[in-house]
Amino acid sequence: MLRSLFSRPKVEFVTFNPADRSILFHSEKPLERGQMKVSAQVAGNTLKCDISLESTEGGLHFGYFLSPEDALEPLSVLLPQPKIEEDKRAHQRSPRVLRVCSAHLPHFQAYTEDLSLGGMKLRAQGELKAGEFLECQVEFDDALVARIQVECTVKWCRKAEDGWDVGLEFCRLTPDTKSRLAWFLKAITEVEHGVLTTAYAVFD
Repeated sequence: MLRSLFSRPKVEFVTFNPADRSILFHSEKPLERGQMKVSAQVAGNTLKCDISLESTEGGLHFGYFLSPEDALEPLSVLLPQPKIEEDKRAHQRSPRVLRVCSAHLPHFQAYTEDLSLGGMKLRAQGELKAGEFLECQVEFDDALVARIQVECTVKWCRKAEDGWDVGLEFCRLTPDTKSRLAWFLKAITEVEHGVLTTAYAVFD
């Protein structure tokens, strides 16, 4: 009975950023924000560790890895590291069509024609003015990421054959939103060539 009361929550790490120790992860059960001890699945291995949960959005948790220190190197090898700080000209892009909802959009919605960490190109049903500020929800067609909230500035708008093409630049992306977006872009634009199965002593 006592063992079940004090058992560690089971989570699965999705990404790890060694620069700031930030992680994206899934959990079997709802978790509350703050520091906690967990049993984490990492590339088929189990790691008992301490983490902090900062936010949950779209079914994906964002937080930081705290300990043990000797797990940092294997985590960097075993887990993908989405590049969340890039030159805008080198941003990974996705042409996948996603729905964007906002009270500021004509008919309250539009669809992406291009998406990157820097911003997105939309096909809208009405004109928007350059410099206009928008709060939007981007709805992902992925069970692991339901939607994210973003703030944007309209950079340009031009008439298209069946609507308006609008260029939006993201502003003030939080670290958790940026991590989720980077992970989604990496997952849908890169092809996995193999699975690393290296085992480390820190995993049991």
